[in-house]
Amino acid sequence: MDNPFRFSGVVEEPAFFNRKKEQEEIWQYIESSQNVLLSSHRRYGKSSLILKMFKEIKNITPVYIDLYGTTRTEEFIISFLRGLSVIESSMGCLIKKSVKEYGALGSILVWTRL
Repeated sequence: MDNPFRFSGVVEEPAFFNRKKEQEEIWQYIESSQNVLLSSHRRYGKSSLILKMFKEIKNITPVYIDLYGTTRTEEFIISFLRGLSVIESSMGCLIKKSVKEYGALGSILVWTRL
């Protein structure tokens, strides 16, 4: 008999199961606009749980940032910006739509210190 459990990488259905309680609790936090922090030992399925939920999210652009192996501030900033790059096109569309509907937004200044 083959072992049904995977020990590496992200687990998807049908191997992903029995996490309904965690999913319901996280949905409650998301719906009430609260931050969520998942913390546990490695290989407990945190990434699999979050990525499963990302597939179900509507009207929100989720951002997944993997910080495993990040040891320096510069590495954190690069990982953070790469994670945020997935919302770049969504933000561009939102800004264009806002300008079209509400007129010029004025000056927007952004400082990045590396």
